[in-house]
Amino acid sequence: RMEKVLRGSITARGNNIKNLDSITKQKQQKQPRHPHADEHHHDNIDVYPRQPDRLPPLNSASQAMKHQPSSWVDGERKPKKELLELMERQKQGLDKGAPILTRYLGDDVKVWAKKEEEGEWKEMVKKKEAQFKRDGMNERKANAETTTVSKAVDLVDKDHVFEEGLDTIVRKAIAALPGAEVNDDEKDGQLKDEKEEVFGKKDGPNRMKRETNGVAKSFASPIDAIHPKEGMEAVVLLEPTIGKHRPSKDAVFAFAEGYDLSIYLCFVESLHETGFDGDIVLGVSALENLKEGVEEYLRSVENIVLYTVEWTCLDGEGKETYETKGGIRHCQMNEFYGLHDVNEPDEHPISEPDPREARPVATARYELYWLWATKYESHSWIMLIDSRDAYFQLDPFEGVEREEDEDKSDGSLYFYAENAEVSNLGESSYNRNWLTKAYGLDAISSFLKEPVICSGSTMGEQVAIGTYLRAMVAEFDETKCKMKGCDQGFHNYLLYSHKLDGAAGIRSVKVHAQGDGIINNLGVMRTKPLSEWGIFDVDRKEVLNWDKSVSPVVHQFDRDNELNNVIKERKRQMAKKWKEQRQ
Repeated sequence: RMEKVLRGSITARGNNIKNLDSITKQKQQKQPRHPHADEHHHDNIDVYPRQPDRLPPLNSASQAMKHQPSSWVDGERKPKKELLELMERQKQGLDKGAPILTRYLGDDVKVWAKKEEEGEWKEMVKKKEAQFKRDGMNERKANAETTTVSKAVDLVDKDHVFEEGLDTIVRKAIAALPGAEVNDDEKDGQLKDEKEEVFGKKDGPNRMKRETNGVAKSFASPIDAIHPKEGMEAVVLLEPTIGKHRPSKDAVFAFAEGYDLSIYLCFVESLHETGFDGDIVLGVSALENLKEGVEEYLRSVENIVLYTVEWTCLDGEGKETYETKGGIRHCQMNEFYGLHDVNEPDEHPISEPDPREARPVATARYELYWLWATKYESHSWIMLIDSRDAYFQLDPFEGVEREEDEDKSDGSLYFYAENAEVSNLGESSYNRNWLTKAYGLDAISSFLKEPVICSGSTMGEQVAIGTYLRAMVAEFDETKCKMKGCDQGFHNYLLYSHKLDGAAGIRSVKVHAQGDGIINNLGVMRTKPLSEWGIFDVDRKEVLNWDKSVSPVVHQFDRDNELNNVIKERKRQMAKKWKEQRQ
């Protein structure tokens, strides 16, 4: 795992990188690790994981802080009585599934709500949280101070030093600090001192790179964007609303927000009809915002794991809204991350604002995928696929290579290209613009003639998918590209810039040409009907690969009129069958 922060390394003047690594690792080993760091918050009180009774003793400073009066600390304790009362009611079979707060919002907001009060209660919670978010932004702005290069060096990432050099990284780190202002003279003068202090007086980053050759690259975990104070630990709060992960199974992940019932029917039913018995993990909007019949259907489906995500988005006028508008709007996730007090094992985590700037939902979904991937074993296979325009003809995981050595620390990653005869990265104005916006023309010019790799269709073993997803989130953190579609720019850049080469967890990256492999991307092949291309069998109504075998997964089926009409008819049959089952 990437050792992200070089805190304390400044004292290693003149030491070689091995000593620097040793100091960093020793320091990390001294950090107390919360036993439930990888467990997350549940809505029901009685299922939240308890911490063992044994805790490290508080130092004198922590003891002193613990006894300081604080209205908000007292406020956090007040709800305990109400929550305990709720727990007793739930033991009696009352108020099961009652929504509860994960943070104290003041005495005027109840800690939990009864069924008949739930709508009004949620509105009050949303308003209160929106107010807290505005207050927090104003406070951070008011407290912003002039920074120094020393502070920025604390953020330096060794892997990126290799690729870009310390000067570039330090300036990026400075720019990333909220409200930071650095005097040019200070920047120029201290930069040299900092380089010599960290890396010694000869060669700087180049010397560092030589001594770490052969060490696998790694990418920061998305949760590392949270910087908790001493005694607090960052955790993920989001849990499934419906269903449960089965770690040893294969899984299909899809972000599926805002669609009508026919989309879910087509995606889920076509997958089940192939005999697939793994998990189907979907991200949707809040249950109350789902379209008619969707919640009832999804609750009826076997092996569905459903996550509901609440977003705070900005409309065209910069006003806050909870509607994503099909992923076009820039949004932040609510109730995704939280902080847990390691010295208060019985306390629930408190919600933490999204540490990342508002970005398209299509970009933010990779954090959801990352979370979901952590629920599976290292060599379970995972597919990331667009839900709106994907259709399954065969079990996508039948025949994939299975790793026999469960302890093996890396795995395979599969990418899928668009048709290279029709278009490439340079010829596609969309793809060229996404890449240019994120990286600049100079950085991408060497691979503009390469095929477009579709970010809506990826699969691999969990250990490799996990690395890829961390890398995707890191690309947004580095580029801050907020154009809808930049995630496809990130996807292609990771491949063609060789950023994934040698990455920990990825043994190999295999790029499948269009029509060669498990997923068949059809998007750019609109120059003539698929039947004329020879990859749609009109009689059998099946999409084929170029070798005339059946494509297990058809992606972007709606670009071809003939095929789209076939799928529409299948949707009608699925809807009819579902209606009969309900009756």
